[in-house]
Formats: sequence, structure tokens, C-alpha cells
Amino acid sequence: MRSLVAIGLCLLLSIPSTATHIIGGELYYDHVAGDQFAVTLKIYRDCGFNNTNGTGFDPSVEIGVFDDQGGYLFSEFFTFPGATQVPVVLNNPCLVAPSTICVEEAEYTGLITLPSGTGG
Repeated sequence: MRSLVAIGLCLLLSIPSTATHIIGGELYYDHVAGDQFAVTLKIYRDCGFNNTNGTGFDPSVEIGVFDDQGGYLFSEFFTFPGATQVPVVLNNPCLVAPSTICVEEAEYTGLITLPSGTGG
């Protein structure tokens, strides 16, 4: 009986919440020369009216580098490059995107020099 009362109080005192956040991303790298790699991190966020908190992009991102055993080697920080609005394209004739959808993309890029090693 006490547990039912406790559950009932928790339900009565609960506060509704909403969230706005990142909606997707991509991370890839290209070999430049020697031990140098160009790293790109694309982040997508909601920029529509549903983004009630005004959540923006981070001023910088941290890219961690690990060895073949999962051991941490070092990190590089890439700064915020600015954002561009991305058109929402649906390739299914049965789907129609609401006109209120808004997506922005930030593309963080930088060069990383990896240490030589036999483990990759």
C-alpha cells in the first residue's frame, strides 16, 4: 500500500519536459600524406520552432585518437566553422515533410598527424 502511495505522489509531482538536440552526424577521415589525415565531423541540429531552448552548436569539438588496443593517445580540438541550412529532401512519394522542419549543418574539419605504429 505504501508503495502505491509513493508511486502516486511521484506521478502527481512529475514535471513535463522537452528537449532539443542534435539530430544526426557523420565522422570520416581522408589520408592526406604520410601520417597526416583530414578529419571531418558533420553535425546536424534542429533549427525549427521546436528548438525552444535555442540549442546551438558547440564552439569546438574534441576528436579523440586511440590505439589498436583502445588506449587513449591524444585529442585534437576543431573550432566551430559556422552553420548552413540543409534542405530536407524525401525520396519517398508517400512521405511529405512538414513545412516547419528546419535542419542546420556544421562541418568541423582539421588535420591530425598520427604516430607511427604497427597496430594501425
